[in-house]
Amino acid sequence: MTLQLGDSTLIFDARVAAIDNLARVATFCAAGISYARRLSFPGFWAPGTVGLLCLPEDDDTFRFYSYPDQRLRRRPDMDPPNEDAWGWSIEEYRFTVKRGVVPGLSGAVIRDDTRALTIHIAPEFDEWCAARQLDPVSVLRAFIADLCGISNSRRRPREDGYCSSGAQERFLAREYARRVYPGLRSPDSPRVANDATGGAAPDD
Repeated sequence: MTLQLGDSTLIFDARVAAIDNLARVATFCAAGISYARRLSFPGFWAPGTVGLLCLPEDDDTFRFYSYPDQRLRRRPDMDPPNEDAWGWSIEEYRFTVKRGVVPGLSGAVIRDDTRALTIHIAPEFDEWCAARQLDPVSVLRAFIADLCGISNSRRRPREDGYCSSGAQERFLAREYARRVYPGLRSPDSPRVANDATGGAAPDD
């Protein structure tokens, strides 16, 4: 199936038909239609690999996200009418995941367990972000992810989108917390209760 999202077209369950690194062309096939796009880097996908193909409007470039579980297939007939979710299947297993998230191995996903929190932002912080063309919400989310060591892996993606910026960023965020809150006790390991799937299909 295809879906228009902003200025891009999303093509689910697209299959790699051929990779020609000499001609710098990748060819994909979905629902009997072929899509040839220019390669800006050496293609590394094996023919037959299935995933999500993103085609920007008025451009011959592309993005291809190979499914972590190659049994995964999009099921638009299962999209809940009143929920922001997409339907998927792995063989006989049927499930839904938050819109925009591609499930991981065996359909694994960390469900969105966030809560809303309203705070008043100082104008100086707004000005700091504006001067650097940054979104205040994105800055705060990034700090939360680094402080808590949150990972968002392909094998088990997060519906809330939180993801640490890297090992060095995690270290610096925790150093900041230790300096601001001296004597702060740190657990030996990050919270694991939220590391749960919404159900997973059996492996082969």
